[in-house]
Amino acid sequence: MQRLISLLLTGISSGMVTYLSAAGLSIVIAGRDIINFGAGAYYMMGAFLCYQVSRSVNFVVGLFICPLVIAGLGFLTERVLSKLYDRDKIYQLLLTLGTGYILQDVIAYIWGYRLYTVKLPSALQGVLTVAGTTFPKYYLFIIIVASIFAIALLIMFYKTKIGIIFRAIISDRKMVGILGINVSLMFSLMFMLAMWLTGLAGTLNAPTIPITATDTLNIFVSTMTILRIGGWKSLKGAFGASILMGLVNAFGAMYLGWYYSVIPTVVMLIVLLVKPEGLFADKE
Repeated sequence: MQRLISLLLTGISSGMVTYLSAAGLSIVIAGRDIINFGAGAYYMMGAFLCYQVSRSVNFVVGLFICPLVIAGLGFLTERVLSKLYDRDKIYQLLLTLGTGYILQDVIAYIWGYRLYTVKLPSALQGVLTVAGTTFPKYYLFIIIVASIFAIALLIMFYKTKIGIIFRAIISDRKMVGILGINVSLMFSLMFMLAMWLTGLAGTLNAPTIPITATDTLNIFVSTMTILRIGGWKSLKGAFGASILMGLVNAFGAMYLGWYYSVIPTVVMLIVLLVKPEGLFADKE
């Protein structure tokens, strides 16, 4: 029972971080039908900025600053990307892919290809006893922080005026423009929010595993797999698939050895055959 509780908490903490990055990618896809192929590089830039700020100041400061920096980079990217909205989607794909490679090279130029670890403040180190089992304090911290922002994201989208406008843009961009709303500005805000979530995910996850500049593609593929399982344009789909795959990975790593790494891909293939729109998405 203690091992079960530990694996459940580990899976949930992993899933919550994945949800933040998946939600960011989903928002961009829903808002403009654009897949940001550079998302993994922004994620890793958030992680490396967290490493640098943690060394210079402390981790808590990095938790606030790093996602904002990534959101700023996202704004610059979107302004360049906006010049291609009327062009074939292949141009948008190539631009996001190119910016991702540029960002990865910047990371490699500054930090090289070594493995880095982020040191946590003493308050987040060590373990706590949860339901009779010991569990790392920081993993519980991830669950709490990620849950707060996940709930805030849902409240923003469904209970606020700007959230209603975001959803209206997702449903019918042209009609929103006819109503006099600056769709271009609103999508810039959506893109910044998406990149902020991606940066937050990278910052939160940085202390859990060694980080390296070569992980950008792995992060992107993992996030895309989650969205394909849950549904491209569904926040609830991203959440459900993230938690599901987090638990699968936690239990798989314990009982299946390295074979567990193929499970998400197998699940994705099954979903593509059975319910192509995603397990938790409405049929399109």
